[in-house]
This record gives sequence, C-alpha cells and structure tokens, in this order.
Amino acid sequence: DGLTLPGYAQEETYPSDMLIGTNMGAFAYDNWSEYQGLANKLISLRMKVVGATYLDSKNQIARAGTILRGRKEYAKLNIQESDKYYMVLVKNITDESVATDSGRLVDYSVDFEAKPWLYRDYTTTIAGTGTITTDIVGRTVYSGGWTPTQILVTGTDVTISGYTEAGDFAGYISIAGAVTNMLIDTEKGRATILGEQRNDLMNNKGFALYVGPGKTTFVITGASSTSISWNDRWYL
Repeated sequence: DGLTLPGYAQEETYPSDMLIGTNMGAFAYDNWSEYQGLANKLISLRMKVVGATYLDSKNQIARAGTILRGRKEYAKLNIQESDKYYMVLVKNITDESVATDSGRLVDYSVDFEAKPWLYRDYTTTIAGTGTITTDIVGRTVYSGGWTPTQILVTGTDVTISGYTEAGDFAGYISIAGAVTNMLIDTEKGRATILGEQRNDLMNNKGFALYVGPGKTTFVITGASSTSISWNDRWYL
C-alpha cells in the first residue's frame, strides 16, 4: 500500500498450488484427476534490519508490525517490482532475534495469505469492431496468463467471442437489444449502464471473456463501438 517495510529481503518463498481432485473408481486400474481451480498461496519473506543499536533494530521491527497490521482486508504487496503486486492478508509475523557481537542485526519473517495472482498495476485497452486482436498492444506469453476483461460496448444484439492463437476458447458474450455504453465486468459477472445493473440484458447468464496467454482474437458483431480492458496477471 505504498509503505516500505524496514530492512532488506533475505529470502522469499512463493509456492504456487493448483487444486487437483483425484478420484478412484471401484475395481478400476486407473484414476481420474481433474483441475479444480487455483489455490491461495502463502508468500513468506525473511527480512534483516540494521540498526544503530539492538533497541533501534527492535523498534524497526515494531514499526514493520504496525505497517503490516494496519490493514485488516486485502492490501497490495509489491516485491521488487513497483508496477506489479499481490493482494495479501498478513497471516503471521515472527521476530527472529539472535545474539550477535554487535546486536545491531535482527531478522524478522512475515507470512502473507495471497490471492493466486501477481497483478500488473496498469490497465491495457484495445478497441474496435469486427475482429480485433491483442497484437494491437503486443501481448505475448510474457504478458501473463488467463485474465478477465472489462468491456464497454454500444450497439444492437451484440455478440463477442474470444479465441487464443492456440485455439482455446476465451469466452462468449451475447446482449439482447440496443445498449449504449454498457460496462461488463466479466470477473464479477456484472453488467451496468450508467451505474445501474442490467444483467437482465445478457442472453448468457454465465458470461465471461478473457485474454489468454499470447495472442487473443475477439470477433464482435452488432457493435458500433467496443473497448476491451484488462490488467495483466500471472500465476506466480
């Protein structure tokens, strides 16, 4: 959240777990495993503070605790990169005081419960009608993985389909009738016009539209104007 933790990073741990369901059939010689979504991760940091005295070092750790416990909801955590962040809750803070000759060097560790993704801090937007692709902004596999979009659209009986260069389906949206500046948040499953929720105008109630890894192509019909926006994210 824009505040800098006292000390210097000594160790970082980023487990990236996916939920895999494994089911054994009776009298079967094989099992069936399926992907069941992304799991929250536990990010662990070990920090070292250097103070003029041992008490100064302990006071720096106390300040770190105040910063970390200042938010009781998800907050942004930047590690090394100022334009990318995790959304985290502080789970545990550990003071690792060890006697040294100087007493000035003290470590502390922090465990964060984090949402599965690393987010980019700025929004990318492409616009057009007919067929448009993420080539417009030079999106590659280095730009992140599957990422939900926000769509601002005007038109009549609009449909939008998405496909990745690898041929994977990236989602479909269908709107009933004429709309002006309808804003569709595909992650929250919410469509609004001038702030009023209008999910009733969506023909497919489970609407979603993503940009996928690398190039994604969107095929748009019935629209006079369309913009598609997203914040790149990585599962790291």
